[in-house]
This record gives sequence, structure tokens and C-alpha cells, in this order.
Amino acid sequence: MTVAAFFIAEMGDKTQVATVVLAAKFASLAAVVFGTTLGMLVANVPVVLIGNAASAKIPFKAVRASQPRSCSRHSASTRSRAGAGRRGDDGHRGGRRARKPLR
Repeated sequence: MTVAAFFIAEMGDKTQVATVVLAAKFASLAAVVFGTTLGMLVANVPVVLIGNAASAKIPFKAVRASQPRSCSRHSASTRSRAGAGRRGDDGHRGGRRARKPLR
């Protein structure tokens, strides 16, 4: 189940697209699989090691306690920016509005 969910969530990311292109270009499937796997390891192992070292210094109790408030604030700000009930550019409720430029 987890493998299927992960595959669906990651389907079409740049790594998979690059792997498909490489597999189509080169005859050796084993070399393509080995090279893309090695590339992912080179990219991800340092991040895992840094995350492991940082986890000793992160106050997880405080992070877990602040998470519900943070999600609520984000949800409220997203709803207010979505313009629920306002008329959009096309004149209909919930229609597309012109985006405000980011500051």
C-alpha cells in the first residue's frame, strides 16, 4: 500500500522523466538503473545525515505543540485570499481573479 501511494505521489517527477529518457536513449537498462539510483543516493544521503544530526537539536515537543496553530493560520489565510463569495474576473462567484503580485 505504501509503495503504491509513494509511486502515485511521485509519478512524473523530474527524476522519473529523466530515467525514461535515458532508458530510451541507451541500450543498457542495468546501467541506466544503476546510474539513476547512484545519482539519487548522492543527492539524498547528505540530506539524511544532516537531518539526523539536526534532529538532536530540534525541540520536537514544541514543534508538535505549535503545529495545529500553524496549520489553522495557514488555512485561514488561504481561505481569505481565495475570495470565497467574491465575484471573479469572469463575473461568477468563485471565478478566477487576477493574481496580486507577490511582494
